[in-house]
Amino acid sequence: MHAERNSFCGLLHANCTGQAGRSCRAAACAEPEIILSCAAGSALPARVHERGELMFTDRIEGKWIEAFCSVFRSCGLVTGDSAAILSETQSRGLNVHLAELALQRLGVRPFHVRLVSPAQDAPVPVRSTGASAAVDGLAPVVAALRESTIVIDCTVEGMLHAPELREILGGGARLMMISNEHPDVLERLVPDPALEPKVKTGIRRLSAAARMTVRSEAGTELEIDIRDTRGAGVWGYCAKPGQVAHWPGGLVLCFP
Repeated sequence: MHAERNSFCGLLHANCTGQAGRSCRAAACAEPEIILSCAAGSALPARVHERGELMFTDRIEGKWIEAFCSVFRSCGLVTGDSAAILSETQSRGLNVHLAELALQRLGVRPFHVRLVSPAQDAPVPVRSTGASAAVDGLAPVVAALRESTIVIDCTVEGMLHAPELREILGGGARLMMISNEHPDVLERLVPDPALEPKVKTGIRRLSAAARMTVRSEAGTELEIDIRDTRGAGVWGYCAKPGQVAHWPGGLVLCFP
């Protein structure tokens, strides 16, 4: 019976992920530490802090506006710049709203480009892959994005690897992808300017290397041939035309 209650709670938690509008309370099992309560109108279910306090997700917090401002300042935005806030019908509305408020606080002129979320074509749940199909080659959308100073990407998957990206950047725009995370997560991962030189050093070292070795006390002994690969990285903000970044940042990688 206890296992059944836990399963019911988990199912309830997983399914309470509607958009803002109505509020409800869902509830639970007999164990205090796994009591679930949710706001059906929020982008994510309500969560329980380590201290057992409920946290709802459908409220704008001043600290979150400032977190978004910090990222946009790092992007070098100034008064009078234009910012296209790109979203879709299944975007996390809280982040879209926070982006708008932060841009306005900085004197930037935001405008919204909101698309209809496309039908799913993945066999399993995916998120923040960078391969958004939301734009789907729609020429008026691409034209609006490429003419802006910056694109604030709030799509579900992100435009990092979207086929339209090259054309958007070709107009001189830059793109700041905000990962599909709750602002409580983003707040703790605001990019630190000190990341930029570290990431650039990592890119140089990775590009110059021929082999990567991964070892651990648990017995891991992995050798990876990285000849003929290209090093790349993201420090969490984009301050130049044609640049792309994502929040959170602090990533060094090589491909193919």
